[in-house]
Amino acid sequence: MTIRPFILGISGLELTNDERAIFKDNAPAGIILFLRNVDNPDQLRKLTDNIHALSDEKTKIYIDQEGGRVQRLAPPYWDRYPIGRNFDHLDEDDFARAIYAHHRLIGDDLYAMGIDVNCAPCLDLRCSITADFLQDRSFGGDVTRLGIVAIEAQKGLMDSGVFPVAKHIPGHGRGQVDSHKTLPVVEFDSDPFADQLPKDAQVFAAIPDYPFGMNAHILYPQIDSENPLTLSAKGFEYIRKNVGFKGIMLSDDLDMKALNGTQADLAKRCLEAGADLALSCSGEFDHIKQLCESDLQISADLESRLDKLFGSLGDIQPLSKGERSEFQKLLPEI
Repeated sequence: MTIRPFILGISGLELTNDERAIFKDNAPAGIILFLRNVDNPDQLRKLTDNIHALSDEKTKIYIDQEGGRVQRLAPPYWDRYPIGRNFDHLDEDDFARAIYAHHRLIGDDLYAMGIDVNCAPCLDLRCSITADFLQDRSFGGDVTRLGIVAIEAQKGLMDSGVFPVAKHIPGHGRGQVDSHKTLPVVEFDSDPFADQLPKDAQVFAAIPDYPFGMNAHILYPQIDSENPLTLSAKGFEYIRKNVGFKGIMLSDDLDMKALNGTQADLAKRCLEAGADLALSCSGEFDHIKQLCESDLQISADLESRLDKLFGSLGDIQPLSKGERSEFQKLLPEI
Protein backbone atom coordinates (compact mmCIF):
# COMPACT_ATOMS: atom_id res chain seq x y z
CA MET A 1 0.00 0.00 0.00
CA THR A 2 1.21 3.50 -0.84
CA ILE A 3 1.05 6.01 1.99
CA ARG A 4 0.12 9.68 1.78
CA PRO A 5 2.57 12.54 2.55
CA PHE A 6 1.08 13.70 5.83
CA ILE A 7 1.03 12.89 9.53
CA LEU A 8 -2.34 13.23 11.23
CA GLY A 9 -3.76 13.49 14.71
CA ILE A 10 -6.73 11.31 15.66
CA SER A 11 -9.58 12.07 17.99
CA GLY A 12 -9.41 9.71 20.94
CA LEU A 13 -8.31 6.53 22.69
CA GLU A 14 -9.12 4.28 19.73
CA LEU A 15 -9.63 4.63 16.01
CA THR A 16 -13.22 5.63 15.24
CA ASN A 17 -15.23 3.92 12.51
CA ASP A 18 -14.92 7.07 10.38
CA GLU A 19 -11.14 7.16 10.85
CA ARG A 20 -10.78 3.47 9.97
CA ALA A 21 -12.92 3.89 6.87
CA ILE A 22 -11.06 6.89 5.46
CA PHE A 23 -7.62 5.48 6.30
CA LYS A 24 -8.46 2.20 4.51
CA ASP A 25 -7.54 3.73 1.15
CA ASN A 26 -5.66 6.79 2.42
CA ALA A 27 -3.13 5.53 4.94
CA PRO A 28 -1.11 8.50 6.21
CA ALA A 29 2.65 8.35 6.55
CA GLY A 30 2.13 8.79 10.27
CA ILE A 31 -0.27 9.25 13.14
CA ILE A 32 0.80 11.58 15.95
CA LEU A 33 -0.45 10.94 19.49
CA PHE A 34 -1.38 13.39 22.23
CA LEU A 35 -2.72 13.18 25.78
CA ARG A 36 -6.22 12.65 24.38
CA ASN A 37 -4.98 9.39 22.84
CA VAL A 38 -3.27 7.94 25.92
CA ASP A 39 -4.87 6.35 28.98
CA ASN A 40 -2.96 3.24 30.07
CA PRO A 41 -0.39 0.83 28.59
CA ASP A 42 -2.88 -1.82 27.47
CA GLN A 43 -5.08 0.73 25.73
CA LEU A 44 -2.13 2.46 24.11
CA ARG A 45 -0.52 -0.72 22.81
CA LYS A 46 -3.84 -1.81 21.31
CA LEU A 47 -4.16 1.58 19.60
CA THR A 48 -0.65 1.52 18.15
CA ASP A 49 -1.10 -2.06 16.91
CA ASN A 50 -4.30 -1.03 15.15
CA ILE A 51 -2.60 2.01 13.59
CA HIS A 52 0.29 -0.08 12.30
CA ALA A 53 -2.21 -2.55 10.82
CA LEU A 54 -3.71 0.20 8.64
CA SER A 55 -0.95 -0.16 6.06
CA ASP A 56 1.15 -3.25 6.79
CA GLU A 57 3.32 -1.25 9.20
CA LYS A 58 3.99 1.62 6.75
CA THR A 59 1.99 4.13 8.81
CA LYS A 60 4.37 5.08 11.61
CA ILE A 61 3.51 6.50 15.01
CA TYR A 62 4.87 9.85 16.19
CA ILE A 63 4.68 11.60 19.55
CA ASP A 64 6.10 14.61 21.45
CA GLN A 65 7.77 13.20 24.55
CA GLU A 66 10.33 15.76 25.71
CA GLY A 67 9.67 15.66 29.45
CA GLY A 68 8.24 18.32 31.73
CA ARG A 69 5.21 20.03 30.22
CA VAL A 70 5.63 18.17 26.93
CA GLN A 71 4.99 14.60 27.98
CA ARG A 72 2.15 12.48 26.59
CA LEU A 73 3.03 9.27 28.44
CA ALA A 74 2.75 10.41 32.06
CA PRO A 75 2.30 9.11 35.61
CA PRO A 76 0.94 6.95 37.09
CA TYR A 77 1.85 4.46 34.35
CA TRP A 78 5.05 6.11 33.14
CA ASP A 79 7.83 8.08 34.82
CA ARG A 80 7.83 11.87 35.04
CA TYR A 81 10.87 13.23 33.20
CA PRO A 82 12.78 16.51 33.55
CA ILE A 83 12.61 19.29 30.99
CA GLY A 84 15.47 21.09 29.23
CA ARG A 85 16.16 23.76 31.84
CA ASN A 86 16.55 21.11 34.57
CA PHE A 87 19.85 20.09 32.95
CA ASP A 88 21.42 23.58 33.07
CA HIS A 89 23.55 23.06 36.19
CA LEU A 90 25.31 19.88 35.02
CA ASP A 91 28.96 20.01 33.94
CA GLU A 92 29.82 18.80 30.45
CA ASP A 93 30.50 15.14 31.31
CA ASP A 94 27.47 14.76 33.56
CA PHE A 95 25.41 16.68 31.02
CA ALA A 96 26.23 14.27 28.19
CA ARG A 97 25.53 11.22 30.34
CA ALA A 98 22.27 12.67 31.60
CA ILE A 99 21.06 13.60 28.11
CA TYR A 100 21.76 10.07 26.89
CA ALA A 101 20.05 8.51 29.91
CA HIS A 102 17.04 10.81 29.56
CA HIS A 103 16.43 9.84 25.96
CA ARG A 104 17.32 6.16 26.48
CA LEU A 105 14.65 5.91 29.17
CA ILE A 106 12.06 7.83 27.17
CA GLY A 107 12.85 5.76 24.09
CA ASP A 108 12.45 2.55 26.07
CA ASP A 109 8.98 3.68 27.19
CA LEU A 110 7.97 4.60 23.65
CA TYR A 111 9.31 1.48 21.96
CA ALA A 112 7.43 -0.74 24.41
CA MET A 113 4.23 1.02 23.34
CA GLY A 114 4.88 0.61 19.61
CA ILE A 115 5.83 4.25 18.98
CA ASP A 116 8.32 4.81 16.17
CA VAL A 117 9.35 8.49 16.23
CA ASN A 118 9.77 11.02 19.03
CA CYS A 119 9.51 14.69 18.01
CA ALA A 120 12.52 15.57 20.15
CA PRO A 121 15.05 16.92 20.96
CA CYS A 122 14.25 20.61 21.13
CA LEU A 123 17.47 22.23 19.87
CA ASP A 124 16.35 25.85 19.95
CA LEU A 125 18.93 28.25 21.36
CA ARG A 126 17.64 29.90 24.54
CA CYS A 127 18.27 33.63 24.93
CA SER A 128 16.81 36.54 26.89
CA ILE A 129 13.99 37.09 24.41
CA THR A 130 12.95 33.46 23.92
CA ALA A 131 9.17 33.11 24.24
CA ASP A 132 7.92 31.72 27.55
CA PHE A 133 6.52 28.53 26.01
CA LEU A 134 10.02 27.56 24.86
CA GLN A 135 12.24 28.95 27.65
CA ASP A 136 12.20 25.88 29.89
CA ARG A 137 12.07 23.39 27.01
CA SER A 138 15.39 24.63 25.62
CA PHE A 139 18.63 23.05 26.82
CA GLY A 140 20.36 26.43 26.93
CA GLY A 141 22.09 29.11 24.95
CA ASP A 142 25.42 27.45 24.19
CA VAL A 143 25.89 25.97 20.72
CA THR A 144 28.35 23.34 21.98
CA ARG A 145 25.98 22.06 24.67
CA LEU A 146 23.11 21.92 22.19
CA GLY A 147 25.38 19.88 19.93
CA ILE A 148 25.82 17.42 22.79
CA VAL A 149 22.05 17.26 23.16
CA ALA A 150 21.63 16.48 19.46
CA ILE A 151 24.19 13.67 19.50
CA GLU A 152 23.27 12.05 22.83
CA ALA A 153 19.52 12.32 22.22
CA GLN A 154 19.92 10.57 18.89
CA LYS A 155 22.02 7.81 20.46
CA GLY A 156 19.64 7.33 23.36
CA LEU A 157 16.47 7.21 21.29
CA MET A 158 17.87 5.06 18.50
CA ASP A 159 19.46 2.62 20.95
CA SER A 160 15.88 2.21 22.17
CA GLY A 161 14.46 1.67 18.68
CA VAL A 162 12.93 5.15 18.26
CA PHE A 163 13.90 7.84 15.75
CA PRO A 164 14.52 11.48 16.83
CA VAL A 165 13.34 14.72 15.22
CA ALA A 166 15.56 17.81 15.46
CA LYS A 167 13.44 20.91 16.02
CA HIS A 168 12.78 23.71 15.15
CA ILE A 169 14.98 24.36 12.10
CA PRO A 170 16.56 26.91 11.56
CA GLY A 171 15.87 28.04 15.15
CA HIS A 172 12.89 29.24 17.19
CA GLY A 173 14.88 30.66 20.11
CA ARG A 174 14.70 34.30 18.98
CA GLY A 175 10.94 34.11 18.55
CA GLN A 176 9.35 36.37 21.16
CA VAL A 177 5.81 35.03 20.79
CA ASP A 178 4.27 31.56 20.86
CA SER A 179 3.78 30.21 17.33
CA HIS A 180 0.87 28.13 18.62
CA LYS A 181 -0.97 31.46 19.00
CA THR A 182 0.48 33.88 16.44
CA LEU A 183 3.27 34.22 13.87
CA PRO A 184 6.69 35.18 15.28
CA VAL A 185 8.97 37.40 13.23
CA VAL A 186 12.67 36.71 13.80
CA GLU A 187 15.79 38.61 12.85
CA PHE A 188 18.94 36.54 13.17
CA ASP A 189 21.83 38.02 15.14
CA SER A 190 24.02 37.93 12.02
CA ASP A 191 23.73 37.55 8.25
CA PRO A 192 22.12 34.13 7.66
CA PHE A 193 23.85 33.84 4.29
CA ALA A 194 27.37 34.53 5.57
CA ASP A 195 29.93 31.74 5.63
CA GLN A 196 29.48 31.56 9.40
CA LEU A 197 25.82 30.93 10.06
CA PRO A 198 23.92 32.57 12.93
CA LYS A 199 24.27 30.59 16.17
CA ASP A 200 20.66 29.40 16.00
CA ALA A 201 21.30 27.72 12.66
CA GLN A 202 24.79 26.46 13.59
CA VAL A 203 23.18 23.91 15.91
CA PHE A 204 21.36 22.30 13.00
CA ALA A 205 24.21 22.69 10.52
CA ALA A 206 26.26 20.41 12.79
CA ILE A 207 23.80 17.51 12.32
CA PRO A 208 23.20 17.26 8.55
CA ASP A 209 22.46 13.54 8.66
CA TYR A 210 19.85 13.55 11.43
CA PRO A 211 16.96 11.24 10.45
CA PHE A 212 14.21 13.85 10.76
CA GLY A 213 13.91 17.59 11.21
CA MET A 214 10.95 19.86 11.95
CA ASN A 215 10.77 23.44 10.74
CA ALA A 216 9.62 26.47 12.69
CA HIS A 217 6.46 28.46 11.92
CA ILE A 218 8.36 31.74 11.79
CA LEU A 219 8.72 34.63 9.38
CA TYR A 220 12.44 35.24 8.83
CA PRO A 221 12.58 38.49 6.79
CA GLN A 222 16.28 37.98 6.06
CA ILE A 223 15.34 34.76 4.21
CA ASP A 224 11.83 35.48 2.89
CA SER A 225 10.06 38.70 3.78
CA GLU A 226 6.66 37.51 2.56
CA ASN A 227 6.11 33.91 3.70
CA PRO A 228 6.56 32.04 6.98
CA LEU A 229 9.22 29.40 6.54
CA THR A 230 6.66 26.56 6.51
CA LEU A 231 5.24 27.96 3.27
CA SER A 232 8.46 29.35 1.82
CA ALA A 233 10.46 27.76 -0.98
CA LYS A 234 13.26 30.17 -0.07
CA GLY A 235 13.05 28.92 3.51
CA PHE A 236 13.38 25.25 2.64
CA GLU A 237 16.15 26.06 0.17
CA TYR A 238 17.95 27.78 3.05
CA ILE A 239 17.53 24.69 5.26
CA ARG A 240 18.80 22.37 2.54
CA LYS A 241 21.59 24.45 0.98
CA ASN A 242 22.83 26.84 3.66
CA VAL A 243 22.16 24.83 6.80
CA GLY A 244 22.88 21.64 4.85
CA PHE A 245 20.20 19.50 6.46
CA LYS A 246 19.67 16.22 4.57
CA GLY A 247 17.10 14.49 6.77
CA ILE A 248 13.39 14.09 6.16
CA MET A 249 11.66 17.41 6.86
CA LEU A 250 8.37 17.61 8.74
CA SER A 251 6.34 20.76 8.96
CA ASP A 252 5.30 21.87 12.42
CA ASP A 253 1.57 21.49 13.12
CA LEU A 254 -0.40 23.21 10.37
CA ASP A 255 -3.26 23.82 12.80
CA MET A 256 -1.20 26.30 14.84
CA LYS A 257 -2.39 29.88 14.79
CA ALA A 258 0.83 31.14 13.18
CA LEU A 259 -0.67 30.06 9.84
CA ASN A 260 -3.90 30.94 8.08
CA GLY A 261 -5.79 28.70 5.66
CA THR A 262 -7.47 25.34 5.36
CA GLN A 263 -5.47 22.27 6.29
CA ALA A 264 -5.55 21.01 2.69
CA ASP A 265 -4.32 24.34 1.31
CA LEU A 266 -1.59 24.69 3.93
CA ALA A 267 -0.42 21.11 3.38
CA LYS A 268 -0.25 21.65 -0.37
CA ARG A 269 1.68 24.89 0.02
CA CYS A 270 4.19 23.51 2.54
CA LEU A 271 4.87 20.38 0.48
CA GLU A 272 5.31 22.48 -2.65
CA ALA A 273 7.69 24.75 -0.72
CA GLY A 274 9.92 21.83 0.19
CA ALA A 275 8.64 19.94 3.24
CA ASP A 276 8.60 16.16 2.90
CA LEU A 277 5.68 15.47 5.25
CA ALA A 278 2.89 17.81 6.38
CA LEU A 279 1.78 17.60 10.01
CA SER A 280 -1.85 18.23 11.02
CA CYS A 281 -2.44 17.46 14.68
CA SER A 282 -5.95 18.53 15.70
CA GLY A 283 -7.62 15.15 15.28
CA GLU A 284 -10.73 16.88 13.95
CA PHE A 285 -12.32 14.64 11.35
CA ASP A 286 -12.86 17.57 8.98
CA HIS A 287 -9.10 18.14 8.93
CA ILE A 288 -8.43 14.44 8.38
CA LYS A 289 -10.98 14.38 5.56
CA GLN A 290 -9.52 17.48 3.90
CA LEU A 291 -6.11 15.89 3.62
CA CYS A 292 -7.23 12.37 2.74
CA GLU A 293 -9.50 13.70 -0.02
CA SER A 294 -6.82 16.00 -1.41
CA ASP A 295 -4.69 15.12 -4.44
CA LEU A 296 -1.46 15.15 -2.40
CA GLN A 297 0.69 12.12 -3.20
CA ILE A 298 3.99 10.88 -1.84
CA SER A 299 6.90 10.53 -4.25
CA ALA A 300 8.38 7.11 -4.89
CA ASP A 301 11.76 8.47 -3.78
CA LEU A 302 10.47 9.69 -0.40
CA GLU A 303 8.55 6.48 0.25
CA SER A 304 11.70 4.51 -0.51
CA ARG A 305 13.73 6.73 1.84
CA LEU A 306 11.22 6.18 4.63
CA ASP A 307 11.18 2.41 4.07
CA LYS A 308 14.99 2.30 4.13
CA LEU A 309 15.20 4.47 7.24
CA PHE A 310 12.68 2.50 9.27
CA GLY A 311 14.24 -0.75 8.13
CA SER A 312 17.69 0.31 9.35
CA LEU A 313 17.24 -0.47 13.04
CA GLY A 314 18.86 -3.63 14.32
CA ASP A 315 17.68 -5.90 17.10
CA ILE A 316 16.44 -3.75 20.00
CA GLN A 317 16.62 -4.97 23.57
CA PRO A 318 14.41 -3.34 26.23
CA LEU A 319 16.10 -2.08 29.37
CA SER A 320 16.08 -4.29 32.41
CA LYS A 321 14.83 -2.91 35.73
CA GLY A 322 18.43 -2.64 36.89
CA GLU A 323 19.49 -0.74 33.78
CA ARG A 324 16.55 1.64 34.13
CA SER A 325 17.50 2.27 37.76
CA GLU A 326 21.09 3.11 36.82
CA PHE A 327 20.01 5.52 34.08
CA GLN A 328 17.46 7.18 36.38
CA LYS A 329 20.28 8.01 38.81
CA LEU A 330 21.91 10.16 36.11
CA LEU A 331 18.90 12.43 35.63
CA PRO A 332 18.70 15.86 37.26
CA GLU A 333 16.05 16.56 39.86
CA ILE A 334 12.79 17.97 38.58
